[in-house]
Formats: sequence, C-alpha cells, structure tokens
Amino acid sequence: MRKPMNINSVAEFLKKLKIEQAISGKIKLLVAVSGGVDSVVLLHILSGLNDICTLGVAHCNFGLRGQNSDFDELFVLELAQALNLPFYTTHFETLDYAKANTLSIQMAARQLRYDSCHVATIKNQLCYTP
Repeated sequence: MRKPMNINSVAEFLKKLKIEQAISGKIKLLVAVSGGVDSVVLLHILSGLNDICTLGVAHCNFGLRGQNSDFDELFVLELAQALNLPFYTTHFETLDYAKANTLSIQMAARQLRYDSCHVATIKNQLCYTP
C-alpha cells in the first residue's frame, strides 16, 4: 500500500494529483464524506476534477447520534447520487467496539473508518489517504 501524501495546501494537492495522473493515468480516489461542511466541500472540489480522477464516496455510520447518524448517511447517499458517483457505506457498533478494545469513542471511530476505507479501496481498486 502506498504511503499517505502530506498535503499542505489545495494547490500542492492538485499538483500531486496531476503528477500522479501523468504517471499512472486517471486516478481512482475514495473520498470519505461525513456529511459535514469540510468533507462535502472537498467532494465538490474533487468532483470538478473528473478529467484526472474518478471518485467513489465512502460514508461510515457510527450509530452514535441515533436518527441523526441515519440522516447524515442519507444526505451523503443523495449527494453521491446527484454527482453520479458510487457510494459505499458501513454501519458500526462503535460503542461496543470501543469498549471491547479499550479505546475512546473517537479513537474507535477513527480506527473503524480507516479500516472500512482500506477495505473499500481494495475491493474497488481505489486510492485512499486518511
């Protein structure tokens, strides 16, 4: 597996994408989208780069906020559909996982998200940088 890129700016990220695209051809990226402003804006920016990359959208439903977690998932699903992008979602019992592994909820959710995105990249031949 490739090492994650260290990205200090949008310009640097775009430059690295274009270099990678020139070397490897069209890049296939998995974008983890929570439904929050940051990840939604990132998805919109990347979706405008369809000449150099193909996207997949991943969402993790950690089940930590009841119905609001489900609303976030539905929002991200509808966004992916509106952008005509494949959507991958995973549901977790985050509290149980955190307790079983003696982790904080935040660390458990991070580990579950990274593992889930890693599996999705392998199954769908995509790249993902946590």
